[in-house]
Amino acid sequence: MKKNYFISLVASIGLLIGSSAKSQIAYWTQQYNQLPILYDVTGIIGYGPNMVLGGTPYYTHTVSTAFDPSTSGHRVYRFVKVNSLLFGVGDSAILKSHDDGVTWDTTTMSQPWYAVSSAARLSYEGSRLYVWDPSNTNFGNVLQTTDTGNTWTSTGYQQPDGNAFLVFNGVAYASSLTGLQYSTDNGQNWQYVTTIGTVVNDIKVFNDTVYVATNLGVYKGTGDPAHWIGTITKNTLCLCNTGTSMLCGTQQDGVWQSDASGTAWFSKSDDLPYTGSGMLKPVTELSYNDFYVMANVRFDTTGVVHYLYTMPIAALSVPMAGAALDEMQVYPNPAKDVLYINTGRTITNMTVVLMDLNGRVVAQQSYNNVNTMQLLLPNLATGFYVLNVSDGNSSVSKKIEITKP
Repeated sequence: MKKNYFISLVASIGLLIGSSAKSQIAYWTQQYNQLPILYDVTGIIGYGPNMVLGGTPYYTHTVSTAFDPSTSGHRVYRFVKVNSLLFGVGDSAILKSHDDGVTWDTTTMSQPWYAVSSAARLSYEGSRLYVWDPSNTNFGNVLQTTDTGNTWTSTGYQQPDGNAFLVFNGVAYASSLTGLQYSTDNGQNWQYVTTIGTVVNDIKVFNDTVYVATNLGVYKGTGDPAHWIGTITKNTLCLCNTGTSMLCGTQQDGVWQSDASGTAWFSKSDDLPYTGSGMLKPVTELSYNDFYVMANVRFDTTGVVHYLYTMPIAALSVPMAGAALDEMQVYPNPAKDVLYINTGRTITNMTVVLMDLNGRVVAQQSYNNVNTMQLLLPNLATGFYVLNVSDGNSSVSKKIEITKP
């Protein structure tokens, strides 16, 4: 068991971590906790201490324990959390779980009435859970439930084509075969967004604004569903709202995190796997819980071999432009017995946290009116750690290697 250690002040200069103009270093760890080589991982959801993986569903309720397969025998592909219930698109049914993914029960939307396909999408707003199935010709439109799946009724939304669907502030957004479409009249009419003429892979909401992930990048809504602003220009496969920023997973550029405005982006791809040609492997799903960010990484060209990577939630810190920590320096790295931190200027309310790869804090200290620190590292095991430094307005994270004789 590791313990906290005393951090004292010294003057020193170190190696540059980065500035707001450069990407901040993040780190990822592949999870081997009794997970097989997962095939067709189609969704991830996290909340509290829970993680649930789609396809053949696996779950964990505590970050320190292994994943277990669901005992229900159902395949569950994508998820949405509605109060205390977890809903999922299943094998010919919409399923729900009362126990955070351990078991799954069918709702009344199941065979032989609807025969829901694995391509169905779920969206939740207010008291309504929507299901849209672009591959299903049996019900022909978007259905809804307001009683946790006991009954389903038509919304009047005619069924569009594509691979993503979301209802927000009474407007329905859906991908088309070559772009984005929306409806402001309960789906009676659909309008095409002329400025997004490419494949839409995901739709999410952040800060009361709709974001869409496309093959050409991430677009940010302006409030007018016909008008959008381009942000990051990378082939983006998925989005995740962390509450304080957006994450996007890309085809060959790893994971990126937005600033608080959802406009500027920073790379969070350190330690993700590369292809033989030097590109990062595709990140197809993202989620997070109270402890970790989760990324599903596709390993092969056929798209059937997937691995789960996790990153401690503290590594999501993004510096603000002009913040005092932008020029922070740290050395040496690797470190042996001591780590030096230099902020380059006097800062009040400084907090330094050192964590191991399981997210456990092994050192923590607060300071006032300082610009340099010394972190002693006696008795810490050889391995990788994450150092997080915050001044109350911004924070930066750095992967640290500790080597012992």
